[in-house]
Amino acid sequence: MLWSGLGVPSAVIDVAVVGAGAVGLWLAGELRLAGASVVVIEQALQRSPHSRGLNIRARTLEVLDMRGMADAHVLEGRAVPTAHFAALSARLDMSVLSSRFPFMLVLPQVRTEELFAERAVALGAELRLGHRVPRVVQNDGGVDVAVDGPDGRYVQRARFVVGCDGARSSVRAAAEIEFDGYGTTRTALLGDVELSEPPERGGLSVHRPEGSLIIVPMPGGRYRVVAKDVERLSVPRSTEGTLEELRESTRRILGSDLGARNPTWLARVGNASRLARAYRRERIFLAGDAAHIHPPQGGQGLNLGVQDAMNLGWKLAAEVNGTAPGWLLDSYERERRPVGESVIEIARAQEELASATTPGEMAVRDLFAEILSEHPDVNRSLAERVSALAVAYPSEEASHRLAGHRAPDLQLDGRVSVGRLWELLRDGRFALLTRRYAPQQPQIEHAAVTPAMALEQGVAQCSSADSALVRPDGYFAWLGSGEQTATACARWIEGVPGPARVSVD
Repeated sequence: MLWSGLGVPSAVIDVAVVGAGAVGLWLAGELRLAGASVVVIEQALQRSPHSRGLNIRARTLEVLDMRGMADAHVLEGRAVPTAHFAALSARLDMSVLSSRFPFMLVLPQVRTEELFAERAVALGAELRLGHRVPRVVQNDGGVDVAVDGPDGRYVQRARFVVGCDGARSSVRAAAEIEFDGYGTTRTALLGDVELSEPPERGGLSVHRPEGSLIIVPMPGGRYRVVAKDVERLSVPRSTEGTLEELRESTRRILGSDLGARNPTWLARVGNASRLARAYRRERIFLAGDAAHIHPPQGGQGLNLGVQDAMNLGWKLAAEVNGTAPGWLLDSYERERRPVGESVIEIARAQEELASATTPGEMAVRDLFAEILSEHPDVNRSLAERVSALAVAYPSEEASHRLAGHRAPDLQLDGRVSVGRLWELLRDGRFALLTRRYAPQQPQIEHAAVTPAMALEQGVAQCSSADSALVRPDGYFAWLGSGEQTATACARWIEGVPGPARVSVD
């Protein structure tokens, strides 16, 4: 079985990942893809059957496609071409996104975690369930992780530790990293239920002076109902919810309880918002909810965390393998913390809009909905932000304006065995795209692209560049002329031969 406690370890490992949720499991798979030894330590004895996250956004699907896993998710999920924004009457049109996945995919998080776990184990990661981490201590050359397992306490020695252990992260506490922000000030009630009278179009998002209500169809004929009832906003998160409370709030907001019955899960969710002051403390890193939490409006938590893991995985593996330049690990916080800040900002904005009750606040909602429906550019901008397609990383490469930006799924020419860029990234290495082939390097895949490197769907033109180095996470590291290629590769990958040894000519 994948999820069972194992015996006391003895060997030093490259990376200990604390937390076996979606973020920790994806990170473990990325590390193993590059050959790093990985142990995932999880306090729970078995995975929760309940799913806080239900949706996978476009950029996360692109990330999965780069590793050959998007098809399995899309096959099991439900593609939705629109998404609510703060329960406004005008919905976001996701079909305008310049992506192979112009939609929001509804798939319970528990299934995503199962697929991630299967991948991590198949690649050789070791999963330990029922093992709690009370203490983490850094010292020369490594980290000692104290673990309470089924057979007692032991110490796991690792070169690095990554805390993917949620908002109450023991790893973050051990590293003494502040978690800035504010706690819960409003709550809503969530219920996974059956509905005798479901909405005609399946899903529903409404907002009225009495509160807001979101209904999302789930597999197996069930529905997720989230009721933000203005009369119950101050109920503490610790107060257990009931089916009758959910029905009362639904009636108050919608006028009908839709025949809600047979709940499999009831949970109270809050609007807490916090951001770790640092994502790294020497050999300890944070990812996912251990690094950031935000109001659930927009459902971006799982997506943000998986993209943290995608960014960190190849960098940490490069350090383990001795191919990382000295500055690379520091770029994780420099790139991902601003993204966390941005997601918190947009989630808080949605939270405030969705909590409007006064006539003035309702007027702001109406105006925002009008602007959203009448201005396609506003719709596209918000859709790109909540889908993470707008993310671009700061770049010191002044050679081209697209350095640090997401690389589209370029079509490659017929001289390689794959047809698309993201297929070329399947093994987690850099991809060097040139008009002619360069000599092989073990850390780099090579392919030729169509003339002038025209990016798909007219997003941009790279006619000024005849070579591009694409990072393992699908962002442009560098674009420029062929004679600069060797220097660019040497900057990003330690040990790649210099200009005298590498040429695209």
